[in-house]
Amino acid sequence: MRKVGGSTSILGDPTGRTKKREYQSLEQYASNSSLIEHSLNQIIHNYWTQIVPALSISGKLGSVNVVNNSDWLTHKNVVDVSCEVLPHFKLSELLEKESAESNIFYNLVGGHDQIGNITCGLNLIYRKLGRRAFGLTVPLLTTPDGQKLGKSVPNSECGMDTIWLMSEKLKPYNFYQKILNLPDSIISDKLVRQLTFFGPEEIDQLLTNHKKHPNRRIVQKTLARELTLLVHGVYALQASELATRIFFPMSSVNCPNDSLPVDKTSLEIIQNELSSSERNYLLSCLKPSAQFLPVIYPKDFTDSLKRSGNDYSQLLESVLDLIMLTSNFKDRSEALQTCFMRGVVLNNVNLLKKGNKFEMSPENIQAAFSRFDQTTGLGILRLGKLAFCICV
Repeated sequence: MRKVGGSTSILGDPTGRTKKREYQSLEQYASNSSLIEHSLNQIIHNYWTQIVPALSISGKLGSVNVVNNSDWLTHKNVVDVSCEVLPHFKLSELLEKESAESNIFYNLVGGHDQIGNITCGLNLIYRKLGRRAFGLTVPLLTTPDGQKLGKSVPNSECGMDTIWLMSEKLKPYNFYQKILNLPDSIISDKLVRQLTFFGPEEIDQLLTNHKKHPNRRIVQKTLARELTLLVHGVYALQASELATRIFFPMSSVNCPNDSLPVDKTSLEIIQNELSSSERNYLLSCLKPSAQFLPVIYPKDFTDSLKRSGNDYSQLLESVLDLIMLTSNFKDRSEALQTCFMRGVVLNNVNLLKKGNKFEMSPENIQAAFSRFDQTTGLGILRLGKLAFCICV
């Protein structure tokens, strides 16, 4: 049983906060809960269809259900809770909980022990229904030195970015890339045990190979594969691996065994290195309904480019039109500022080097737009070193 706290999320969890939480609309809480339910159901489906068949499991496995506590708590009023629930809690027991004690005696918002919440629930079930229930806990995800990994921990403290499970927050390709780029400082046998279904011997071999070939990011690549498969499914994994080959042809991470990186551009990979089935699959992943990869759909940019001729201001507008599609920029000024900070490369032509406002010449812009693949019509736009988009 996996429970989504649709109603309790409105009240919030202290988690060490030192200031009042910002409340959202009821519609927003409901929307967030719905997205979490969807993600959990998708993970459960992927587990049964993609993970379990590869495991040697004997005996019958039980089912997993997702429930939302708003389904029953929204029908309770204060009187119901006061009469049916509160009599089963004793103040002396609550004061044994660190979170309750700190809130009452020190006027601080604290408490991070989910075990306390679980035991309260188990006691309530026993006192109310006379039945024994059981709660399960798992260790926190931590770095080797014990630093917690979580969205409430600043990126600078744990050495990694927030990784969202929902594709609405983070596309499967970006999910794959964030795990692939996890720093070695947080990699440990404990983390691999927690995040995969591998046995001890497989994990030992994985870590041994990782130490022998650190440039290949063997552990990160394995985690990226396993977690993308579990969270987003096999089609999203295939799309993410294919896009990684295209975007990073020179990366040693993509090289099997002792082979050397391919000295080709991303467009050359699409044109010459993909099989017909891979190319067809790539095109299917670029449809708006797929939502696997970072894709932008420029409208009539070819006609706009022809009308621009060698007019620098018009050419610059065409480039900005393209860049505005890559992210949620507030306006063109913000988009241009981002370009100056990170640099822009279109179809392997430097339009703007990092910090250089004078690289985007009419000749460069024309050259970049002329390099769109003639067969598929695809182009590759890169902001900075790692942010890629496929132009369709």
